[in-house]
Amino acid sequence: MKNKYSQFKAVSPEIKILLVPIVTFLGMAILLIFSLRFGLTKISSQGNEIKNLEKNINILKQKEQVLMKVKDALANDIMFFSAALPDSNSVLPIIYQIKTFSFNSGLVIDNLKSASESKAKNLSKADINFDLIGNLASIFSFLETTQTFSPIVTIESLELSQQGAMLFNAKITLRGYWSPLPKRIPSVGQQLKDFSDEEMDIISKISKLTVPAFVSISPMQEQTERENPFE
Repeated sequence: MKNKYSQFKAVSPEIKILLVPIVTFLGMAILLIFSLRFGLTKISSQGNEIKNLEKNINILKQKEQVLMKVKDALANDIMFFSAALPDSNSVLPIIYQIKTFSFNSGLVIDNLKSASESKAKNLSKADINFDLIGNLASIFSFLETTQTFSPIVTIESLELSQQGAMLFNAKITLRGYWSPLPKRIPSVGQQLKDFSDEEMDIISKISKLTVPAFVSISPMQEQTERENPFE
């Protein structure tokens, strides 16, 4: 040990003076290397964040284009869709439509009643049974107008019987539908599929359905501020 210590002491003063800046330089070099690594990692991370942000911006622009396409196809508010397929039992609005259109067609309603609700996944349905009494042309005219009903209905059964020279009785079953509204919407980063021509045609037809008089459909209004549904 003494020999090694003696050898260290034997190092010339010039070398001892040089050791201080060399050690300092090495320390600074090591610190610089770690700083560069940290900086490059940070730059790479920020670059990925910028790419993700640009991707989300492009997706939002695509969503805006799709939604504007739907907006142009509608004459009024999106309430047309909630009227066509309500989120609660649609039997009462359908009965209102039946009574209104049958009266306008000069028909008499009898044995009007509704069946109990039945469910299939997220879609509920119920049948409305009734008799229509009148001339054949008016009955068929009424059946044609059911295609314009809002809420939407389907004709499940029809039985015709003649009661006189110009008098007929039609036993009809209409089926109404309703479904709960979605509880979640797609995330910002999820691309919105564009509507096909067939889907746009369906949207256009829904906007032209006849809603019950007690359902208020307000024209679209420009909104300056809207709550963010993605938060």
